[in-house]
Amino acid sequence: MVEWKRYDRQQLLDDVWSTPVSRLTKHYGLSDAGLKKLCSRLQIKTPPRGYWAKLRAGKKVPAKPVLAEFSGSPYSLNVLVRKRKQSYLPPAAEMDSRLVMVVQQETEDANRIVVPARLNNPHPFVKLTQSALAEARLDQREQPATSGRLIHLKVSKPMQARALRVADTLLKAVEKRGYETLLDDRGVALVFQGIKYHFEFYETCSRVKYELTEADERRRQRGQYVFMSPWIFVPSGVLALQTRGGYGPKIMDGKRKRVEDLLNVFLIRVATDGVSDLLRNEAYALKKAEFTRQHEAWVTWKAKQNQELEKLNTLEDEAVRWQRAERLRQYLRAMATAPASSNQQAMEREALIDWGYAKADWLDPLVNHCNEILDEKLTEPSWSGI
Repeated sequence: MVEWKRYDRQQLLDDVWSTPVSRLTKHYGLSDAGLKKLCSRLQIKTPPRGYWAKLRAGKKVPAKPVLAEFSGSPYSLNVLVRKRKQSYLPPAAEMDSRLVMVVQQETEDANRIVVPARLNNPHPFVKLTQSALAEARLDQREQPATSGRLIHLKVSKPMQARALRVADTLLKAVEKRGYETLLDDRGVALVFQGIKYHFEFYETCSRVKYELTEADERRRQRGQYVFMSPWIFVPSGVLALQTRGGYGPKIMDGKRKRVEDLLNVFLIRVATDGVSDLLRNEAYALKKAEFTRQHEAWVTWKAKQNQELEKLNTLEDEAVRWQRAERLRQYLRAMATAPASSNQQAMEREALIDWGYAKADWLDPLVNHCNEILDEKLTEPSWSGI
């Protein structure tokens, strides 16, 4: 891990004018020349040559200058502080019990996985892969690569025997620990807490510019076509054991340790990743259950609310019909008291008033009077229905 801090120019000025640079190198983590270059970059004047000798002799020396305003790049004021790389494992107190069990098991000396120098009594998956290597296709790096229902190896031929020994040791070790192993179209996998981890062996390659061989030159001189590949891939001898195409738990050869020495670490990393997935899935399940509970409560309450609204709307509709009926009756009473111009008009008006009261009773929800004509449900005939 890295961290950026900011230089204190005033402190640096005070230091270089109160203590010889040679004594400050350890404090600042720089050599004499490096510390002087830093002062130059930060626009801090340093004591002139012979300053400390004159000071010890009691001679007159220049006074410490006043710190001038910085006019350089603000990035020059930053200092890179390197920190020790932290462990990928959380503290034991914060670790899930399922992970604690795996870490304790894999860190015990008695459980250290040791890869033998020779392949003895190979695992069935290793036997199957070993017999298929002779016909392995070449990948885009021109390296043999197995695929399908085999252990996936993407390594050069000299690396195949080593990769098979590691695979055989790993498979036997995980089965001894109680893990399930399986072989499917995606290759070989170990199963941790129900989570499949398909793993493969991968050898890194260096990409170098392709140069024509003598045979290529002879074909070219004869006028034959020569395929010019811009690059060739040279196996590096660095083996990696990886999951999820290199995006999951992974180990690889380093300066101090090889893949063979890191198989216990690989299982810890698988367990760490697996427990992380489990915790995430468990948290999701709890969240989903809480959401389901809240949603069901909302559905129940919403249904009750809709019933209330429907009842209220029905009541409002009835009130509107009652108002219409009352307004109609009020008009009919006024019509009955109004003078008629003739006996004929009086007879027609009386018949209309009787008819009107019947319709008011039909409108009035408190009377709920039936009407043969108005209550009839009519359906318009359609051409397709004939």
